[in-house]
Amino acid sequence: KWRFPNNNYGPENGLDTGDVETFKTDPDAALAREIAQNVIDAQASKENPPKVEFKLFEVNRNDIPGVHDLTNEIKKCYEHKKDSDKEGKSLKHMKDWINKETIKCLRISDYNTTGLLGVSTNERGKPFYNLTKGSGVSDKYGTSGGSKGIGKFASFVASTTNTVFYSTKTKENKKGYIGISKLRSIPINDDDPDLMTMGIGYFAANKRNKPILEELRLDPNFKRDDEEFGTDVYIIGYNDNEGWMNDIIAKVLDSFMVAIMENGFEVRVEDIIINSETVGDIVNNPELFTTRNKREVRDINAQYELLFSDEDVYSKELIIGDNNKITVYVKKYNREDERNATKRCIMVRYPYMKIKHTTGHSFLPYSALCIIHNNKLNEKLRKIENPQHTDWEIKRLNEEPKEKKITRELKKEMETAIENYIKEVMKHSNSERTD
Repeated sequence: KWRFPNNNYGPENGLDTGDVETFKTDPDAALAREIAQNVIDAQASKENPPKVEFKLFEVNRNDIPGVHDLTNEIKKCYEHKKDSDKEGKSLKHMKDWINKETIKCLRISDYNTTGLLGVSTNERGKPFYNLTKGSGVSDKYGTSGGSKGIGKFASFVASTTNTVFYSTKTKENKKGYIGISKLRSIPINDDDPDLMTMGIGYFAANKRNKPILEELRLDPNFKRDDEEFGTDVYIIGYNDNEGWMNDIIAKVLDSFMVAIMENGFEVRVEDIIINSETVGDIVNNPELFTTRNKREVRDINAQYELLFSDEDVYSKELIIGDNNKITVYVKKYNREDERNATKRCIMVRYPYMKIKHTTGHSFLPYSALCIIHNNKLNEKLRKIENPQHTDWEIKRLNEEPKEKKITRELKKEMETAIENYIKEVMKHSNSERTD
């Protein structure tokens, strides 16, 4: 059943907590990026590249586990805050969605992964526990794509009911599922209004909120085979706005183009398959990017050209510090096609996820890509990433002055090496044109 623990007279939580606000600007794109990152991190073996599938389906509301208790809790939240300018409309929208006769859901399934280890024991520190009970808690380290422990909240932002179910079958052949709903705090009874819920609720096996040890089969057209290990994320009440598929496809290409090329990573969005064989046709289909901004589309095209085209593309392996290898690609443009130049260098780190870009390397039209491989430099940069994995911030090491100095020097050496190589390529390009 659904259980919403009390706050023991502690803090009151609203709908829009900081971990949720992080992903509200572009929810579908954030969902795609965070899910893909987690799937790559959970790859079971190097021989079998990970895959992930996004599939929309409809379900009768009565088939959603504990739907009547969940509906009642959402109704209580609405009654408690219906006069609030900030939360009233959101809770009304949530109440309307959960009361629909049929509810649209998004299933996200991954394959060739370990699954959420620890599901059978709910052991603290294991992946299943960290995902379902942790906030700012992660078991990832070293070269993993994610490590801040907040990326999971992107799934709740994509849900009109703030409700997500996780079902997993691990490589150890253990099964289990749990439901989580991120609502707001409400008084538990009128006699003691200071005692409130924490806002978060669990659909679980017992009062300790342990997982139910079986697979959840919510999508009527989906069932895992016996040897298909992985995790299914069910987003309850998915708002399939026009262009949702385009948003997911674009963000996957923008953030994981190198992983698709280097690691064989594959993504399926409804009937569109994105892998190293199909990526060319997808990139060259402008209809798939109508909802995205021109800068992002230009970055996608540039990454594809840098990785798949030999024409006017230069590449070089550079060594930073003590044997930390990076690979830099640079493409020069002539006057006819210079509008395609990004005039920046896209920074990708192992396991081949785009983090940020750098600019100002040359006034001539160019596009560049830097891939930081599996090494100590990669590990140090991961430690200073922001929670959204979109920048490296040296100030995150303010309490570790020695480590801060080492990391700053390595980062500076890398940036200087990249800039020098881009200038070298463009100088050579310019002198050729002059001749």
